[in-house]
Amino acid sequence: PVHDAVPAEIPSRPGSTDHYDAEKPSPVKPHAIDSKRRFSPFFVCLLVTISMVILGGIVAIVVLVLSGKLGDETSSPAVSPTAPSPSSSPVASPDDLTALISASSPNTASALEDPTSAQALALAWLSKNQFLGTYSDKQKIQRFVLAVIFYSTTGESWNDKDLWVSDIDECDWYSSEVVNEVCNSEHEIDEIDLKMNGLSGEFPWTELVMLSSQLLILDLKENRLSGSIADVVGDMTSLLVFIVENNQFTGTIPSTFGQLTDARQLNLSQNRLSGSIPSEIASMSSLQALWLNDNLLTGTIPSELGQLSNLRRIYLVSSW
Repeated sequence: PVHDAVPAEIPSRPGSTDHYDAEKPSPVKPHAIDSKRRFSPFFVCLLVTISMVILGGIVAIVVLVLSGKLGDETSSPAVSPTAPSPSSSPVASPDDLTALISASSPNTASALEDPTSAQALALAWLSKNQFLGTYSDKQKIQRFVLAVIFYSTTGESWNDKDLWVSDIDECDWYSSEVVNEVCNSEHEIDEIDLKMNGLSGEFPWTELVMLSSQLLILDLKENRLSGSIADVVGDMTSLLVFIVENNQFTGTIPSTFGQLTDARQLNLSQNRLSGSIPSEIASMSSLQALWLNDNLLTGTIPSELGQLSNLRRIYLVSSW
């Protein structure tokens, strides 16, 4: 039987219930058109992720670089503010130092030959100083003298020996002086103040004279120093103050004190000094105060002391 013509029906896609006209293209959905005009959410997320990874990598590199620099700084050995940097200049040999010291103080040369002497110990210490190559001859001598004082007066038993015989600048070594600096503007020791610090033994006057052009104040009050006060103290012509009160010094008062014409104070009290008062003290024209009390002196008071026009105080009680 003939029926009216009916368009052939296109079978549906397998597994689909949709039908479409074979002669017409499939309709384009509205969102497909928009995707050509803007990035998809997936692509935007991908760009953001990549950007964050790159930024994170840059930050990590910066942190590592800064951490490396900080580590280098913190791992560097600490150096005292006053300790000089090691020098590449030649370091003096013990023979060079011996020649330098002997030239400055000929009387010290013989003491250096005894390896157990304070002078030899000071030389051995100085020759091993870390910064020896940076020192001037004057500083080498200055450090040597201080080291001799330390070893001569049982420095290891001092009440306070902070920084003494160390590589630290000698201007920073312990001093009983807490107000003024012990070094002048030229880095010279001009004050040795070790009062009440447990010093004992004989004081090295011969080596002290090596500082005669710069030392202004010597204060050794209330220690246990013994022996005599050597005549060489008269060579300390720059001295303004000389104090050895309350020690155990014996012998006579050196007449060479008369050479200290700039000295303002001379305190020899509370020792075991004997003999008479030397008339040469009258030559200490700048003297303002004189303490000779509590000694074992004999004889009369020199009339020449009346010539001390600047003298304001004189103590002689219990001197005889």
